[in-house]
Amino acid sequence: MLQETASSSLLDPTKVASFSVYFAYAMVGETLVGVDSRLNTVPMLAESREPVNNKVDGWVFKLRRGVEFHNGKSLTAKDVTYSLNRLRDPASQSPLRVLLEHITEIVEDDPYTLRFVLSRPDADFPLLLAQDRFYIFPEGFSTFDKPLGTGPFVADGLNPAGVNVYRRNQNYWQDGKPYLDEVSCQQIS
Repeated sequence: MLQETASSSLLDPTKVASFSVYFAYAMVGETLVGVDSRLNTVPMLAESREPVNNKVDGWVFKLRRGVEFHNGKSLTAKDVTYSLNRLRDPASQSPLRVLLEHITEIVEDDPYTLRFVLSRPDADFPLLLAQDRFYIFPEGFSTFDKPLGTGPFVADGLNPAGVNVYRRNQNYWQDGKPYLDEVSCQQIS
């Protein structure tokens, strides 16, 4: 039986190794785009995504305005750059880093517009960024024992070996969601 501890490193979603951590960030975090039932990308934190000059070796993402993190900070391009650069950093030791190696540059054209420069064409780049664990955090965020995101639920903390409670995000950007006021999850070892 694997014994989990609540070290900040273990709770870092770039290295998710347990269901409880994965579940926590799926409740509180969001990605730039989502995926529908036909595996097509759909707008999430980015309301649009287009290839640069109709070529797929660069992409422009326009962020949704009015989205707030659970701490009240507004989502900006700096947050996206920070989050994806954490994954790209060799020091992060993230197994996901290899998926982003073809990003040569992330350019913030304005507070709500990002341009991704790629070393090779990638028609599925938006689908790549829709993957779970490519969550967007506020710039500088690094305390993972209290998950922080823009998602439908807010967590007061994260205990990978106990009960975690997620409350409705009263400032969630999707009208009428989430449908529940609270979700509890008990980790079973």
